[in-house]
Amino acid sequence: MKKLRTLLFILSVFFVNLAVSQKTEKLKSDTGGWTATINGKGAITALVMSYDGEAVQIPWRTDEHGGPAWAGVDLTRVVGKKLYFEGRENDQLYSLEYKDVDGKLTIIAGLKNEGSKPFAAAPSAAVRIGINHEMKDPQAYFDKFFPTLLRCEKTHFWGYFQNPNGQILTISSPDPIASRQIGYMGMTHRIATSTLDLMHVLPLPDRHPQELVQLVPGEERSWSVYIQPANTLDDVLPKVAANAKAPALGLDRTTAAPGETIELAVYFDTKQVPEVSILNPSGEVIRLPKPEVSQNKLVFSIPAPEDIGNCTVRAIANGKQTEAIFHVRKSWGWYLEQARSEALRMQIKPMMHREGWLSFFSAYWAH
Repeated sequence: MKKLRTLLFILSVFFVNLAVSQKTEKLKSDTGGWTATINGKGAITALVMSYDGEAVQIPWRTDEHGGPAWAGVDLTRVVGKKLYFEGRENDQLYSLEYKDVDGKLTIIAGLKNEGSKPFAAAPSAAVRIGINHEMKDPQAYFDKFFPTLLRCEKTHFWGYFQNPNGQILTISSPDPIASRQIGYMGMTHRIATSTLDLMHVLPLPDRHPQELVQLVPGEERSWSVYIQPANTLDDVLPKVAANAKAPALGLDRTTAAPGETIELAVYFDTKQVPEVSILNPSGEVIRLPKPEVSQNKLVFSIPAPEDIGNCTVRAIANGKQTEAIFHVRKSWGWYLEQARSEALRMQIKPMMHREGWLSFFSAYWAH
């Protein structure tokens, strides 16, 4: 009889937890024109955004690739707190919270080390976003938002997703994020969703924050992530500059021949005008022309230097640093000559598809 009571208790707890996890709640923003449906485990199950007054369903995953979710951690709703979810793994306390901040869907991820030893990311402490990128059905291609650009800066994060219809979903954070991933499905070319590595072991690219590797005992961190639609590409940089409280850099081209003019736009959302500098491939500072100045925007027309290689653009304001790179190239003929040399080195193998003959095309064009 005692074993039966124990079994019934375990089953009751299981079904209560199942009911809680399946219960959903809506967070609606009249200012932003969006509605998010969130389940009892803190993951979004549906998201509707407004584009030029039209309600658009953002494809969202509800399987093992769904989210937002801390990777490997189960969250539950905290009673008495609105849309706040917590979960524990060993001595670490993980949390997610949802808010409407000035019309922007805001996700606040928290992590606290309640143990007596440092907690090291191994290899990462990551939040899976859950947007469905998978382009499996051609009839649904035009509705899927692809991770077009996800960019970690030393002091903040920004990027955007775009679908073939041209609709854009920006993502940004005023907090540094160690790295990011796009989740390929098995051995295929399809992508399930994107993930933010809020902490990550080193090494990381120099441009990424380098300090997000561990939490000492008692230390806690939080990251605010804003998701906001944009109707055009021209809207992306002003929005992420405002949300990340950091300069945003736009280049009209990322490759130029020596002497060709590159237009650099610098967007900012603070009273502090950014300090802008450019280093040539040798690391020397390039003298900048006087910019055109408009509200929250600087525009520079820069002649590409003679040195071949990468030039680094930096903008600093409000304690935030943003970088961009453009490449000064050799003549197009030089690249064709290299391709022709490779065509001789790499023997062409007879194949039934075009990719097997690409080196032949390069050799023919060079000739």
